Amino acid sequence: MIAVADEHPNVCIDTSADAAHRYPAEFVEYRKGRGRTKVLFATNYPMLTAGRALARLGDPGLDDETRSLFLAGDARRVFKLWPAGPPADDTSRADGRQWSRDETGSAAADPPPGDRRGP
Repeated sequence: MIAVADEHPNVCIDTSADAAHRYPAEFVEYRKGRGRTKVLFATNYPMLTAGRALARLGDPGLDDETRSLFLAGDARRVFKLWPAGPPADDTSRADGRQWSRDETGSAAADPPPGDRRGP
């Protein structure tokens, strides 16, 4: 899977198969190096809960930035999820709709065509 992720810019790897302490050494090195923006944390719930998946996350020796990317940052980027709306320079969304800002400056997604739900 590492070779596929390296070859294709839009391919990422998730970690839903194992707990952090069971990741193969090659995968741990990839996640710490050239793959630091290509690996998404995932569980295999209900078979593997988040608690079990994260139990020994510190063992592989991730720096704070890589840990942040792994646990949330990479997924936010891939799925275009922002904590307080989209960045000022990016109004595109993965579903093809556009972000807009209301009078208060809060970000909201424009409803899909035919959606009759009001604000």
